[in-house]
Amino acid sequence: MTQILLNDAQRGLVNALAVAWRDGTVVEPEPLALPGDLDTAEAMQRALAETLDFGCGAHKLGATVEAVRLRLGLPRTFYGTVALARALPSPATIPASAARFRVVESEPAFRFARGIPAGSDVTADDVAAAIGAILPAIELPESRFVAIGGHGPFALVADGGAAGWAILGPETPFDGPGAWDGAEVALKIDGKTVANGHTGDIDGGPFAAVVSHCQNLCARGIAIPAGLAVLPGSCTGAVTVPVGSEAVADFGRFGEVRVRFTP
Repeated sequence: MTQILLNDAQRGLVNALAVAWRDGTVVEPEPLALPGDLDTAEAMQRALAETLDFGCGAHKLGATVEAVRLRLGLPRTFYGTVALARALPSPATIPASAARFRVVESEPAFRFARGIPAGSDVTADDVAAAIGAILPAIELPESRFVAIGGHGPFALVADGGAAGWAILGPETPFDGPGAWDGAEVALKIDGKTVANGHTGDIDGGPFAAVVSHCQNLCARGIAIPAGLAVLPGSCTGAVTVPVGSEAVADFGRFGEVRVRFTP
């Protein structure tokens, strides 16, 4: 992997994002600090994760739908690391003050039973052999900027990939690449369905997105650890939840996952 050198302004932005991550403040970046391409954005994201050293609770994948990539102007998908302390079992309760945007996304997730070494030539069979379970999940994207994506797609990636929280539901043993095929999800707020989706809405399906993620990371010298949960993209878009309300992603026979935002 080619090393990307950050300029002083970009290193300063990484430090400011780390402070904002810890204390909940908002960062207004200088134009010179913003990354101009995806490689630089990912280098800034890695530097942010190293600075925070918060442990890895999950990986969330972004732009796994072609229409989203085209709208954002991204050449490929990206990912973000959800902090270990922010990967919670369902049902979860989160203070609204800790989740500034209260946006929820319904995601068909995977849990790795064993790791995949960095630098390995990863195949789909390797990924299938490493996955132990599938599970319904809700992602809560966050930003240390005034708005998610408010400074463009590369800044979004630099800002931890807009990673916030991951709520993880009950696990079902993984029975092959088609484990999520045909699954539908209904996103409900306080019992009322507000969005419906299908796992086929993700380009190539959820498993293909996870294979591509593993291949990209391992080729860049980043291992896939055992126990990792990977959220491959939303099937119901992004929906804002009012303070005091509960969001439920119902994946039918695969179970449901719940999160409530308290005042």
